[in-house]
Amino acid sequence: MLEHDLKAAMTAETADLMIAPDLAERVEQRARRTRWRTRLAALLATVLAAAGWWLVPQVAGMGAVPADQIIDGVQVTHLPPGLIRAPDEPPDEDDFPGVSALWSTGGGKPFVDGGDGISVSVYRSADIENTPASLDEFGAGEPREIAGKWGRHGMMMGIEVFYWVPRPGMIVMVMAVGSELEPVVEGIVVPG
Repeated sequence: MLEHDLKAAMTAETADLMIAPDLAERVEQRARRTRWRTRLAALLATVLAAAGWWLVPQVAGMGAVPADQIIDGVQVTHLPPGLIRAPDEPPDEDDFPGVSALWSTGGGKPFVDGGDGISVSVYRSADIENTPASLDEFGAGEPREIAGKWGRHGMMMGIEVFYWVPRPGMIVMVMAVGSELEPVVEGIVVPG
């Protein structure tokens, strides 16, 4: 009986209340707009993330370096146009073991076969220090700064050479024939 009385009282209290005839329609429209906005936001976030992945390095001047332009962890971010990477050769077995990469106009050896080319070599040894004596031991050349890097610069048989110690234990050497050396040296990035 109490339940019946309670239902009757609630019905009497709410009998005067009216809802707008289009209430259900407005609720459905709002739900559709919310779903549409959510989908648009998800799509926009995906597009912006993809654009940012490509655009941020470009704007910051640090575009992705192709794998064939990384030599023993050292990145070569600038090469003259039209050069092709030559096949790798076994590392030198001299006082300073090193890894070299060569790019040339024909994909061969410009220092032997002619043509333009760039060679970047990375030498590692615990004996390498950032001192003039260490650079003298490595090779000849006049002390010089190129692109903010202090090292040794020289010319031998038409080949321009520059090498420096970016950090103890490592020497980076760039050789150029028929190509500008300075932009390549400026584009060398030694991480960490």
